Amino acid sequence: MKIIDVKTLRLRAELPQEGQVFSRSGVRSSRSATLVQVDTDEGVSGLGSSSGNGELIETIVARVLKPLLIGMDPTDIDAIWDKAYVRSGHKEFGTRGIGVVALSGIDVALWDILGKVRGVPVYQLLGGKCRDKVPVYATALYPEAPEKVAARARAFADQGFHGVKIKVGFNLEQDIRIVRAVRQELGNDFTVMTDANQGYSVDVGVNAAEAFAECGAFLLEEPIFVVDI
Repeated sequence: MKIIDVKTLRLRAELPQEGQVFSRSGVRSSRSATLVQVDTDEGVSGLGSSSGNGELIETIVARVLKPLLIGMDPTDIDAIWDKAYVRSGHKEFGTRGIGVVALSGIDVALWDILGKVRGVPVYQLLGGKCRDKVPVYATALYPEAPEKVAARARAFADQGFHGVKIKVGFNLEQDIRIVRAVRQELGNDFTVMTDANQGYSVDVGVNAAEAFAECGAFLLEEPIFVVDI
């Protein structure tokens, strides 16, 4: 079996206003993804998903990665990674970022092919199933009046979610009031999480962590800017 083509499929869906995501990262009015498809000479194809800038991923896949992979055995995943990342100079994109994102889409597609060839789910190739169920939480609580956020949190709990995550990182006093209101509404045994999307300075982030801990928050995600060592 040999790889005969590698291509990208860019997807984008606009979100209605009531479904838009609002955080310190800004307003997300759409959802997008780039699928990477690897085709073989035996008619087996694999799909992988890449996040990030679709135009850049498309360019990297077409101009850098595809020429390296044509003719290789798609089931020899380690050899492909070695050639594409280690020996080709692709690592010059860095150890993370858009270059590795593009390569990861191909990697997932190769595992998809290997699972199809062997006739087993990919999780079996990666060591086997660990659980039958996964608890889920809702991450759609945004800054507004504390009582409104608490009511939305209650609605999520009533739908069967096992936890909620609150977008914070704005005004700390208001953030604290919101977290307290949600905790009071859901009780002490419900999982409440917070996500600042890198919106706090270090000193405010420390104060936020202490305040949210007093409210029984399970975690504070991304309190400060990612490169602020």
